Amino acid sequence: MKPPSCTLPADATLRKKSQYDTLREKGIMKRGSFFHLALLPLNPSESTMTRCGFIASSRVGNAVARNRAKRLLRELYRRERSRILSPSWMALIATPQITKATFAQLKEEWNRLLKKFPFLNIL
Repeated sequence: MKPPSCTLPADATLRKKSQYDTLREKGIMKRGSFFHLALLPLNPSESTMTRCGFIASSRVGNAVARNRAKRLLRELYRRERSRILSPSWMALIATPQITKATFAQLKEEWNRLLKKFPFLNIL
């Protein structure tokens, strides 16, 4: 039996600038202390899966800090994405404070931010 994959599939992420632009224009943003969550609910007839993008600007720090922030956010999403039942596009946007956060703090903030979207079906 093949062990489960520990990677995030490529089709589970936002890739194109047009996708980020649509998310920015039509989506809803909720702010946290370690990251912000932008979310655009999709019609189930359009898509059946949730896709996520990860953003860390130069305000987060140097390239090492930005890459670490994106790795943390990707891992958080990879572990938690099965809980999101509603098809949607989302972006996790790192803030400078993410460099001081533990994974447990990120998970706590993830749960808190998801609760701010009442239309989102989560487990």
